[in-house]
Amino acid sequence: MITRATVIWVALRVASMVPSIPAALRVAPMAPSDVLTVSLYLTVLIIAVTVALVTLDGRRRNEHLFMANLGVSLPTLITVAAIPPTVLEIALSIGVLLW
Repeated sequence: MITRATVIWVALRVASMVPSIPAALRVAPMAPSDVLTVSLYLTVLIIAVTVALVTLDGRRRNEHLFMANLGVSLPTLITVAAIPPTVLEIALSIGVLLW
């Protein structure tokens, strides 16, 4: 589940950077922070979509039933799915600030 959340987060971040790549190629050299920076709204949206896709994929694979038999509730699974994209967004923000 954590690996899936990380892969989905990377795919969504790359998809969010695609519109800015042509502009970065036409203009004078840009710092990577100009391409990696997104709004707070988009950051929250990326995290929410990642959590939704991981949760839906877990339900499709019936992992929620297996985890429920082990005593793990759905809100706990949603929280576990939210940890990787949140940590990665924070790390990316710190990296951009330090650049």
